[in-house]
Amino acid sequence: LGAAESELKSAQQALKAAEKEQKDGDASLNAADEKKAKLETMISTVVVPCKEGTAGEDGSVSKGIAEVTKLGKEYGFDAALMTSLPAALNKKPADRGSFDQLVVEQAETELKNRLATLIQQLEEGASAREGRAAKVAAATATVEAASGKEASCKEALKTALAEQKEADAAVKTTAKAVKQFGAEMKQVGADLAEAKQSLNEFVQGPLATFKELLERTNIVPEEPAQEAAAAPAETETQA
Repeated sequence: LGAAESELKSAQQALKAAEKEQKDGDASLNAADEKKAKLETMISTVVVPCKEGTAGEDGSVSKGIAEVTKLGKEYGFDAALMTSLPAALNKKPADRGSFDQLVVEQAETELKNRLATLIQQLEEGASAREGRAAKVAAATATVEAASGKEASCKEALKTALAEQKEADAAVKTTAKAVKQFGAEMKQVGADLAEAKQSLNEFVQGPLATFKELLERTNIVPEEPAQEAAAAPAETETQA
């Protein structure tokens, strides 16, 4: 389990490092993505419709023109161009003079050039970006595998501890039985010793006395059958 936990910790550290590398490496590309999306929106929904005279006349157009102007200033476009752009975009194509037309075309060109720069930046950084993403994916897979291994080890340990607990219980039960058996055997031994003592006392006491008396009396047993046979013989002789 310790090895599995160490493996998981190392995998998590590697994933953390890969994610940091991805975050740091992708920061400029993510910002470029956002700028690219914003530029594309401004060009397609504000600049081109205003230039071609297809934009509506609601408040959203004025708001869009303000956003384009603000964006141009953020990108460092020419200040005079940004100052003249709102008025030029608000005019219909037929009402624009040559200067207005020049301002609109120049603003569109600047925005498209900046968009092309962002696209190039994203294309050049795509390979490294994919590499960082792949590294994070691989590290994530390693963490998942290590996590699964750790979980399996924990489950195995849990099972082993449960089996050990059952074994300990069995040992205690056996020890108790052995202890009880020992007590019973001790009692049997005591009973046997007492029986031997009683037998010894009997052998040395009453039985010994009986044998001694038997030897002293030395009584010869009578033979009644022979005496009965001799009696009729004596009777005939007298007759």
